[in-house]
Amino acid sequence: ALRWRVEVIEAGLEVVAELEGTDRIFWQARLLITRAFTRFERDGVAAALADLDEARRLSTRIGARQLLGLCHIQESNLHARGTHWTEAVAAATAAEDLLDTMEPEQRFALLLNRGFARQNILDTTGAEQDLRRSLAIADELGQPELRFKAIHNLGCLAHVEGDLPKALALMQEADDLPVVVTRDRVRLDHAQVLIEAGLVDRARDLLERTLATAEEARHPLEQSEIHLDLARCAVHDDDIDRGQGIGRQGGRR
Repeated sequence: ALRWRVEVIEAGLEVVAELEGTDRIFWQARLLITRAFTRFERDGVAAALADLDEARRLSTRIGARQLLGLCHIQESNLHARGTHWTEAVAAATAAEDLLDTMEPEQRFALLLNRGFARQNILDTTGAEQDLRRSLAIADELGQPELRFKAIHNLGCLAHVEGDLPKALALMQEADDLPVVVTRDRVRLDHAQVLIEAGLVDRARDLLERTLATAEEARHPLEQSEIHLDLARCAVHDDDIDRGQGIGRQGGRR
């Protein structure tokens, strides 16, 4: 899938190169913003940021403020995926002056990403403000898929704050929403809270079900993390040998 995305983007850049004037510059910048995500997965953060720097240069050249906003959103997203939380918050904050250029869904993504990043640097007040704003946008748009993401992230915030009952309630509220979304990551978060709450049997059941869907979807990163938490469950049961075996499976993933 990654190779296919790269090939499509590169083909798009070849087509765009034949355009003239502002159209060529606009679409070159737009495709570079998209390519930054695949560059991150294939070549690392430095290559991805190089694409974004070039996209910013092109966007500034033609005064495309909406593309500059997308550059900041994408940079924040990539820093978050690399667990560089302070940089993720800074990139998202840099986009605030460009909110007027963004569609509601883009504002939602910006606030959700920054809220998640803020909770990871323990700015829980700022995180809740961002996540509540993202939830308001989801409700305003009437999009349950966005509401799912906002509520789940509020559950993650409650986990960070140590309120395990609230975290479990919010995560279950999100999971109960009848929306078609990938749930590997969110159910992994849910299981981790269950383990900390001492509900190891429930966590194991959820992890085993989630492992099956992650394998079906070919999500190796999530599979390895699920194996890690299944190993934690085995350790809680004093089954060290089983825990080591499951941990090795995660390592191979």
